[in-house]
Amino acid sequence: MRAFRGIVLLSLSGCFLGSADSGGTGPTVVTMQLVDGKTRQPMTSSLVAIEVGGRYLPIADTSKGNPHYTLSGVTDSNGKLTLRVPGGPLGVHSFQDNYFYGTDVVDPYTHPNDAIILVETLGPLDAKPMVGSFIASATKVAPGGALDFSAQVTQATFADPTKKDPISDEVLLVEPTTHFARALDPPTAGVQGTGFPDGAWRTSVSAPSTAGKYTYSLVVSSEGCVVSDRKSIDVIVQ
Repeated sequence: MRAFRGIVLLSLSGCFLGSADSGGTGPTVVTMQLVDGKTRQPMTSSLVAIEVGGRYLPIADTSKGNPHYTLSGVTDSNGKLTLRVPGGPLGVHSFQDNYFYGTDVVDPYTHPNDAIILVETLGPLDAKPMVGSFIASATKVAPGGALDFSAQVTQATFADPTKKDPISDEVLLVEPTTHFARALDPPTAGVQGTGFPDGAWRTSVSAPSTAGKYTYSLVVSSEGCVVSDRKSIDVIVQ
């Protein structure tokens, strides 16, 4: 199980949001806010990926991307994100440059209040996983057209060669305006909760059906909860 670094998730009434069975069914709306754990200031423009059904759900085939990441969004000027979601528990994962990632389980039926996620800043010795390249097969595409994405991802390097912080299964492609999320396929199978291999991670998706400009971002977390710098590509659907 991945270690946590000062990440706390509270409801506005102060109750801890842990794993729980859903108290309802069907789509509903959930609101969350990301807050700097030290300054208590809202964290704007942070990417959030949602693991539908719970957190750290088992992957049947670890040579493929985690299939449970299907929703995303970006926080507003108040650090808030409101999403329409399926009923049941959600694994919430937040990504911001120079921070650890914030995570916990939210169930909007059993905990109807807004969730506040306190996110901890990286320290000077917390080395980031690295994204050497992030490539799309096209930057202009027809509505619903095929798009292939690849990224060269490697774990952080340390002065102490015995220290390791492998890549987790959270190598994620997100397009927050459409609430799209997809986990990339690793180079070869990894071990969930222990680490996945460095190398070229890939996925194929369909472009949105509506014309416009869409920003696809890649976010990566290590097993130690350290977030890579965000990489983004603009795609024009025309």
